[in-house]
Amino acid sequence: MTPAVVKASSWLKTGIRVEKVNNLNLFKFTEELGLQMPEFLDRKNAIELIVSK
Repeated sequence: MTPAVVKASSWLKTGIRVEKVNNLNLFKFTEELGLQMPEFLDRKNAIELIVSK
């Protein structure tokens, strides 16, 4: 079973990386986190449907 809530801080090491581009620090999602985005969006939409009823 997958945990219902994942601490955002756990993504910092595995899901988000920071790259310096032209003296700017940009964050990018790793492929691992990017592949999970559709699941996150589905969950968000499901919650919005429940709340709007």
